[in-house]
Amino acid sequence: MTRQFIAGTNLIPFNSIPTAFIEQNGLVVMEAENYQYSLEDEKQKFSVVTNLDAANDHSVVTDSYLTLEFDNYRSDSPRLDFNTIINQGMTPYFVWIRGKGSDDAHTCNIGTPVADGHNWSFFGENIAFDTEMAWQNTGEMGAPAQVVFDTPGMKTISLWMGSGEIEVDRILLTTDPTYIPKDEGPAESTRLTL
Repeated sequence: MTRQFIAGTNLIPFNSIPTAFIEQNGLVVMEAENYQYSLEDEKQKFSVVTNLDAANDHSVVTDSYLTLEFDNYRSDSPRLDFNTIINQGMTPYFVWIRGKGSDDAHTCNIGTPVADGHNWSFFGENIAFDTEMAWQNTGEMGAPAQVVFDTPGMKTISLWMGSGEIEVDRILLTTDPTYIPKDEGPAESTRLTL
């Protein structure tokens, strides 16, 4: 897989062995702490923490002093990348994120890069969190967050900090528009070593 990155970024692999989450029966579930890459610098980053409210007792949080809004979050805010193998093209995938904010104004952004690696298409932009760990899927315009991939195959799903301190436990993609995850949700999807 060829990757191009935005100039000036510091992309750090979380795991030296590349893996990808595999869609099964229209469902992909990713533990946030099992990201493939993080974009960070000495002042801005996600950290893996122990949290007994999280599905696998771990989650990722943004640093508490990062309570500002970024002018261009695609290049300025912390980012986590997840490799995913999608089975269906031209099919809506509905996005759910299990997490919480330190208040109800805190958000995250989720998206996927387009072919040239420098432009970004978005889905579920500015998903707001409650102060308790819960599943969220309402995007900025009030509609369920979703994405449609042009083709099946390997995709990168990216999670950016939006505004304020957030904690993210899990990310779920489903082709079922009526699906609502309960409690901690289903088991994490199988990962393929690349």
